[in-house]
Amino acid sequence: MATPGLQFTIEPQGPFSLREAAQFGFGQRSGDAWDGAMRMAFCLDGYREQVGVVVRQDPLGVNVESWGSNDVEAICRQVARVLSLDHDGRLFSAIGAADPVVRRLQQAAPGLRPPLFYSPYEAAAWAVLSARRPHQQMARVRQALSEAHGRVFALAGASLAAFPTPAQMLGLDTIEGLPAEKVARLHGVAAAALEGQLDVERIQALGPEAALLDLQRLRGIGPFYASLVVIRASGFVDVLPAEEPRLLDLMGRLYGRPGTPTSAELEVIAERWKPMRTWVAVLIRAAGPRVLAAHASLGGIEPANVDELGDPLVADSRAVRLETRGRRSGRPHAVTVGFVEEPDGSLLVAAGSPDADWALNLLADPRCRATVGPRVFHALAEPLAGDDHNRAIRELILRYGTPSERLGSGPSFRLRAEEPQRLA
Repeated sequence: MATPGLQFTIEPQGPFSLREAAQFGFGQRSGDAWDGAMRMAFCLDGYREQVGVVVRQDPLGVNVESWGSNDVEAICRQVARVLSLDHDGRLFSAIGAADPVVRRLQQAAPGLRPPLFYSPYEAAAWAVLSARRPHQQMARVRQALSEAHGRVFALAGASLAAFPTPAQMLGLDTIEGLPAEKVARLHGVAAAALEGQLDVERIQALGPEAALLDLQRLRGIGPFYASLVVIRASGFVDVLPAEEPRLLDLMGRLYGRPGTPTSAELEVIAERWKPMRTWVAVLIRAAGPRVLAAHASLGGIEPANVDELGDPLVADSRAVRLETRGRRSGRPHAVTVGFVEEPDGSLLVAAGSPDADWALNLLADPRCRATVGPRVFHALAEPLAGDDHNRAIRELILRYGTPSERLGSGPSFRLRAEEPQRLA
């Protein structure tokens, strides 16, 4: 019979789903099938000992049973940080209440909070292991390394090995499956951990920008992996990964943008996500594909309701909001798209897909209402073809930068106001 561990309960503030966390499949976890328990084994903060924990959730809270250390307070702090239970999720819910895209994502992944790496030390070690190598292969190397030189725990009917402590790592001259250079880099990470450079408290005190630079002093840790340690291992909640291609692609599709947004456009949109931009970015990556797949199964992806969003790009005259009439439903349909203004005051717009609902609506009924900055006006849409279509696409690219491969594959239009006026 298994020896009972130390037990404690964490009471989440706001929505939380342990199942979403356990099946996230991030970092040191594989996202295995859910059986009601989340098992974790890791180096305890301070990096002198390892612990194993079994986490379950009931209506009263998140219940943790732990083995390996008597420092219950330290274990509680670390489990709370790893599961993002050290922050009030009600603020995250409030962001969703104000932004319909975020709300839709929260509904698709109810209670999801960003699961983190167990520690900056283990995140940095994973960065060294996985750099330019297949992740699944390196996950097997990490598991073998942990089983051979870390500590193995029996957790709710399963065995799970904790990663070697820094001291244990420094005692290894070779590691099966790794070249000498990676072993040397792991030694550098371990030495930095023992010196306190990878303590969570130190990184949080530095702040994200200074920590990004500081972490790049480690051999083998460049800007990308330094960002991984800062954003996904240290507990910051308002750091925006503005250069992440997958985030940009998903955000553009969810918010109905023409093509892939630039980092600058992401930062404008993300203003409404403060002070939890990290959480929203993780939510987009995790739940965005679910939302897009659900809408695709219904015959097309509907953009966000821009009236509710109070779109800053429209307010700044950097995009136009078009309201068309549904060709089948007859209901109003709103979308935000890029535009180029012509000398005569007309606007050139183009769809990123031949199936774009707003474009098909305009082909069926060219009447629409346009909003750019403070102006709201009725317009007629003239379909473009041949050289006119090609020129419209070229002008849009020149204004907004290289678009996704979809731009130009759908219809393009010239929007003429019923009473033409130049845009201020």
